Amino acid sequence: MRVTLTLFASLREAAGAEEIPLELPDGSTLGDVWPLLAERFPSIAGMGPSLAWAVNHTYAKPSQPLSDGDLVAALPPVGGTEGHRRG
Repeated sequence: MRVTLTLFASLREAAGAEEIPLELPDGSTLGDVWPLLAERFPSIAGMGPSLAWAVNHTYAKPSQPLSDGDLVAALPPVGGTEGHRRG
């Protein structure tokens, strides 16, 4: 099956691409995507535990089954600066 992986922020910068087509075996889950991505782009391998994931615009867990044509998104954490709070 083929899915499209969309990368954001630091992941996109490290990979040098916003979207990456991935070929996965039938029966793959969302959890199967990260090892492939980390292998392809070793500079982001340490980011795995802090990522949020979505499948077809809905947040998903690693156990989420994938289907041909799915849109998968890897979302790094969003940082903020405490000194810029409004109040």
